[in-house]
Amino acid sequence: MTSTTDIVGVADGGIGLSKELKKQFPTMQFILDKSHLKDHFYETAEKMGLSKAARVQWVMPRVNAISNGDVENVLEELGQEYERN
Repeated sequence: MTSTTDIVGVADGGIGLSKELKKQFPTMQFILDKSHLKDHFYETAEKMGLSKAARVQWVMPRVNAISNGDVENVLEELGQEYERN
């Protein structure tokens, strides 16, 4: 593989691996692995102390927004929640 090879990768929304691969292969196209993304959101909601019912209400609007291409707003909301806590 070279930096000009067409590469498609599956990522779960985390930045570590995808960031490094993007550095090595700038043209890499990522496909979002939504099941792992949802797992990460549920883990976050649990760490936030939300009840099981509240976790679903917190996670699903974010997953749906990302599915609809509204990634920037979700990232902004998460940043604001992080700053509050």
